[in-house]
Amino acid sequence: MTLRLPAKKKAEPERKLEKIEVICAAPETGLTAQQAALLMENGYGNTAIEPPTKTVGQIVKSNLFTYFNLVFFILAACIIAVGSWYNLTFMPVVLANIAIGIFQELRAKKTLDNLNIINTPKGTVIRDGQQRSVPVEELVRDDIVVFATGSQIYADAVVVSGECQVNEALMTGEADEIKNAGSIFLGKNVPEALGDYFAGPNHTLPTSGTARFSSPLSVDDFVKKSSFIYYTREALGQVQARIADFAEREGLHAHAKSVTIRYEAEKMPKKEGEPL
Repeated sequence: MTLRLPAKKKAEPERKLEKIEVICAAPETGLTAQQAALLMENGYGNTAIEPPTKTVGQIVKSNLFTYFNLVFFILAACIIAVGSWYNLTFMPVVLANIAIGIFQELRAKKTLDNLNIINTPKGTVIRDGQQRSVPVEELVRDDIVVFATGSQIYADAVVVSGECQVNEALMTGEADEIKNAGSIFLGKNVPEALGDYFAGPNHTLPTSGTARFSSPLSVDDFVKKSSFIYYTREALGQVQARIADFAEREGLHAHAKSVTIRYEAEKMPKKEGEPL
């Protein structure tokens, strides 16, 4: 009996995409159905870009298979081999660190996957002179789309008729309250290199949460400063009690005395015949 294998299908040659010039469609009529189909066939569609997030397997592997974990597991195997079980007390810390890292990345992944800021289900487009509601993936370059109050812009666009005001807060994070930051870049036209090398600030910034109590490096860090303090006798007399109270609470009795001694002579009763 002869076993005959099915012949392999020949791989179809890849279709060469055509370069199509920009079609300046009228806002009232938009593209025709044939023009939209031609643009879609040649790669001018509104293809969504998948977010660069890790899979669950990649998250587990990246937290489990690290150089330090390899060292710890080898040490643990050697300790088990010699039967010195009481020296394995470091392993719970290692396992807890792995579990915490995996949990935090999985929680971040879930949050990112639930964000649907860029993509909207359908958009309003004008084709063949009529308004149509189509999925955003079926839109093509040069389409005439209609935006109304509350609409989301699902691709780069040029206003060809009317006016448009856009709130970028959801994309830039400007709606969130920023309490601590070394440098804040506002808008899509402010790349990092602009602040680092040209606009004035620099890229020596407080990181790892240190912006809570420090500022970016600046010329002020290299300037020697001195404070000049001047009070009149009357002004000092008005606050002497409060200053002395601060000093006494810190246990600095001499500091308190340095203020009050200046007014003790005024409180002492003057002897008869003593000059004022």
